Amino acid sequence: PRQLLWHLFLIEARLGRERRRRWGPRPIDLDLLLYEQRVMDEADLVLPHPRMLDRPFVLVPMEEIDPDFIHPVVGRSIRQILRERKFSDGVRWLGRIWQ
Repeated sequence: PRQLLWHLFLIEARLGRERRRRWGPRPIDLDLLLYEQRVMDEADLVLPHPRMLDRPFVLVPMEEIDPDFIHPVVGRSIRQILRERKFSDGVRWLGRIWQ
């Protein structure tokens, strides 16, 4: 996972991202959400991504890709997690872009 994260940072840098301040504006943001069933909690890498379960724009496309994937921490499928969560904003398919 560390090598993959390094490659994600490299892609971001090549596309103009500068890491100046946390949660600041940026032209691109690539996150490593999962890596197989690996669980890590280190200063520079937390897996699964700690906020992925709170983000419908992550869960809805994930459900399309693999609805039966079991989240390694909560032990439930993406389909089950999505059905249990009550999100105020919906996620809509707009062709090739999620919104």
